[in-house]
Amino acid sequence: MTRPGTEVDLPLLEEAERAYVRDVEPGQEAAWTAALDRNRALWRENLARTTVLEVGVHRDNPARALYEVAGFVPVGEDGDSLLFRRPTASA
Repeated sequence: MTRPGTEVDLPLLEEAERAYVRDVEPGQEAAWTAALDRNRALWRENLARTTVLEVGVHRDNPARALYEVAGFVPVGEDGDSLLFRRPTASA
C-alpha cells in the first residue's frame, strides 16, 4: 500500500538517508551532517512528490508474526488491517 508522504515521514527520510551515507559513503558523513538543515528543508519541500510504502496485514492473519520477526513494526491501521513499516538501522 502506498500513500503520499507527510510531515510525519520526515524522521524516516532522515533515518534512511543517514543509513545510506553510513553504509555507502561513510567518508561523507561529516559533510552530510553539516548540511542537515538544508537537506531537511529539501525533504520538506518535496513531500508532495514523496511516496511511502507500507505493508498491510489483516490483524487476525497468523502471518503477521512473520513481519514482526523480520523487524517490521506497526505504524497504523486501515480498517481490519495493521500497517507495518520496517525501520532502517538505528543511528
